[in-house]
This record gives sequence, structure tokens and C-alpha cells, in this order.
Amino acid sequence: MIEPSRTTVDLTGLAGQIQALQQVKTRQAELAELREQLEQAIKDQLGEAETGTVDGLIAVTWKRTKRTALS
Repeated sequence: MIEPSRTTVDLTGLAGQIQALQQVKTRQAELAELREQLEQAIKDQLGEAETGTVDGLIAVTWKRTKRTALS
């Protein structure tokens, strides 16, 4: 058990909120990973194109940028 100090506050009354926050953070990480996978699948299918359609309507646009590094 952590010994209380002058900068320690008892948050027992917020135990539910703390647990919910931890769950939200976990879910955010999972969703960020899923987003990356979905974006990569779309980028792979787009290839060099900047616009993708679904049923003839524009569904996505992706502008590729060229990165130039200076040394």
C-alpha cells in the first residue's frame, strides 16, 4: 500500500469513474489500432488514386504528401 503524503488525495468516491476512465483508455487504444488497419486497407486499394467511390459516389479522398528531409 502506498503511504499517504501531503500530495495524496483519497479518491475512493471516484472509484467507478477511475475504472470507467481506464476502460475508455483501453478502448481508445483498440479503436486507434482498428482505424490504422482500416485506413491502410483503403490506402492499399486506392494505390496512386486520390479519390475512391462507392456505388459511383465519392466515398473517400486521400492526398498523399511527399516528405523531404533535410540533413
